Amino acid sequence: MAASSSRSPFMNWARRSLIGNIVLLELTLGPATFVVFCAKAYSDGDLSRGDLVFFAVLSAIGGLATGALFWFGLSRPLLARRKGPRGQ
Repeated sequence: MAASSSRSPFMNWARRSLIGNIVLLELTLGPATFVVFCAKAYSDGDLSRGDLVFFAVLSAIGGLATGALFWFGLSRPLLARRKGPRGQ
């Protein structure tokens, strides 16, 4: 049995494509960032509807940017190294 067969199809897709990296980090980083921002604003006593929209947009953009940076900075180089030198 291959090592990658124990992973879910979603995780296999997420680690091998740019869109997969973005979706994975949007689903993991985005909600966590949103909750932290909302909790901070609520504890300071100045949470408004406009802040909620702003935090949602900021979390979405942050997840998108982090997914792209993660792909170009870590995932793609590791996949290229795993395949070996060109021509083999």
